[in-house]
Amino acid sequence: MLLGACGEVPFVQDTTRLGDTFDRDGPYTVRTVVAHQESADSVVLVVQLGDGLGGTTLRIGMGEVRDSIFQAKIAGQPAFTRVRYHVEVSDGDTTSTDPAGAAEGRSSFGFWVLGDNCELTADCLPGEYCDSARVCRARGGPCAKDVDCGKGFRCFEGRCRLSARACGADAACLVGEVCDALLGECTPRPTCEVDAATGTPRPCPLDFVCEADVCKRQCVGDADCLPGERCDIKGICRVMPPGCSKPQDCGDGLVCDPILRVCRAQGAGLCGSCSSDLDCGGANDHCLVIGGGLHCAKDCSISGCPPAFTCDLGRALPQCVPTDGACP
Repeated sequence: MLLGACGEVPFVQDTTRLGDTFDRDGPYTVRTVVAHQESADSVVLVVQLGDGLGGTTLRIGMGEVRDSIFQAKIAGQPAFTRVRYHVEVSDGDTTSTDPAGAAEGRSSFGFWVLGDNCELTADCLPGEYCDSARVCRARGGPCAKDVDCGKGFRCFEGRCRLSARACGADAACLVGEVCDALLGECTPRPTCEVDAATGTPRPCPLDFVCEADVCKRQCVGDADCLPGERCDIKGICRVMPPGCSKPQDCGDGLVCDPILRVCRAQGAGLCGSCSSDLDCGGANDHCLVIGGGLHCAKDCSISGCPPAFTCDLGRALPQCVPTDGACP
């Protein structure tokens, strides 16, 4: 405690403004400047941990580390803890706070201790689980209002749930989420599994198409897809295979596509079924609409075509296609 002295009334200013952090270990250091500190009896860091249910208030004495500069440390906190704080300086008769109005509860500094991204619950700390959005969170703890839950969560039906987050594209969302075009919010990646009650697949959101019980993003070009994805011939975003620049970059049974610069399988061969160029044979063999379906063509710029096939020269890379326009 500082010794009281006659003089001007002390006041506090320029307190450290801590931002949201993934650091759970701490400590979180707060410094402040006390003017006319020779008249102060005490400089205290007042900390509020959590809100509502289970909230705790701490009063931590701040020590002088340099002339007029005081410091205190807040211990590390669990993920999803909201930490609010302010500084009080008193001369015995009057009290000054930073920010102003903190003593009346009208303002405070603050930050959140954030949760981590995860793939499995084993990636999270004890007492947390990995939810459908691939975020470590408290195990749906009880709540009365939103502030009882961590940042990014809301109180719904008495339990902490992941809250809505605005987005304009899938890239703004977490792993396991997509951006719902109608809501403009991140939502768990939808599925279109058959509903046992109706016997029909559940509908996919706008701009999605059902494929193998999963709703996949539709596209008109690569720009509509996430980084690492391409828009295939069906207009569906798909994850790209590993990149390459020469055959040696690819594993056994794979070829390096000289146009796409990705490793791809040798493929289905001429007239085989396909959904993208990556399903077909050589590096320059394309997946084309043939006879009303998607089938593999074959590069004929060097070797020509087998019987019953014609080399279509009206393409950037000539392709062998069935002479009668249909695959067997």
